[in-house]
Amino acid sequence: PNILRYINNSSERLIEVSWGEDTSKEQLYPVDIQVIAFDRQGLLRDVAAILSNDKVNIVGMNTASDKKQHQASMIITLEINDLDELSKLLHKINALPNVLDVKRRR
Repeated sequence: PNILRYINNSSERLIEVSWGEDTSKEQLYPVDIQVIAFDRQGLLRDVAAILSNDKVNIVGMNTASDKKQHQASMIITLEINDLDELSKLLHKINALPNVLDVKRRR
């Protein structure tokens, strides 16, 4: 009620304000994750399928295979919206067969 009274009687006392940024636009953040798994055929496809199904953009990837230990290491740079999305992705990737560890790289 006070604001409405000022609009009519003392509009010079009012100033225009805004509260933070426009949150209608999605903000994407680059995040590096590391996947360690027993090397197997289709591992990269399975990881990429999870990211694709969740509509997560991959902006970079580096994979290496240790033939002696039969392990694969992947460093993947993703664009994510928030930590909740990252947590869900890490959980899904960790549930894949032969995945030993998946974590965010600092």
